Amino acid sequence: MNDAILNVGLELAMEFGENWLEPIQSRLAERHPELSPVELNACNDTCQAAMKFGHREVASALVKTRADHEKAFELFRQAVRTRYSWIDEQNLSRLFSQGCYYAMK
Repeated sequence: MNDAILNVGLELAMEFGENWLEPIQSRLAERHPELSPVELNACNDTCQAAMKFGHREVASALVKTRADHEKAFELFRQAVRTRYSWIDEQNLSRLFSQGCYYAMK
């Protein structure tokens, strides 16, 4: 699985609305019909895990930095990039914002 496809998958996994927390296989298959069912399942598993890990890391980083968002983002970036180096800057920022939303609720 290449980084571009994983980033599309993560983007789909982070969708709000009716697709929130829903599996991504069918939506990803529409964009990448060349992917096999095994690849689609693997991408779903990887992207869901990355999203959940990111959300947990946001909460942890906010606690560690006493809610200093700039410092928290840097801690978050390090942790996420160490584990999921394929995540691009756009998805990284979106994942942080989404995690902040849930951490503040």
